[in-house]
Amino acid sequence: MPPELAGYSEQERAAFETAVTEYDAFTRRNDEFYATGDTTVSAKRFYQRYAVDWSTAWGNLAQIANNNVTVTGSTKTVWTKPKSIELGGPKGDVVVLRRCLDESGRVVKQNGKKVNQPQFKDPHVYTVRLERRRGEDLWRSGIAEQGSTC
Repeated sequence: MPPELAGYSEQERAAFETAVTEYDAFTRRNDEFYATGDTTVSAKRFYQRYAVDWSTAWGNLAQIANNNVTVTGSTKTVWTKPKSIELGGPKGDVVVLRRCLDESGRVVKQNGKKVNQPQFKDPHVYTVRLERRRGEDLWRSGIAEQGSTC
């Protein structure tokens, strides 16, 4: 067992692992939308179903699309750790994770021309809140907030 999970119960560790797996799936699909730079019906439906705050997620994609921006290339997860795991709360379960991402493989283009992104040079820690609401069996993903380098 990784040391960062040692203080959690078996149920909490299982919730964390499931939330991370579903977050990975969310980010892969989200990256597809950013790569095309288009707001589509399927993107809207995706965010409505899988985002904690779908209108913010949709708005972020719309801002990219409206500015003729695409984001392609890869990110590499250096590590993922729990910040907190709370099960059985009034609105459901919440996992807050911290993830160190190497985004040096990302390419941002506007109007077809590459835009320099110096913040992608060094890996950064992102914090994201994931929620499994009462009556749902899926984890919804919040907006990742960039923090310090890792």
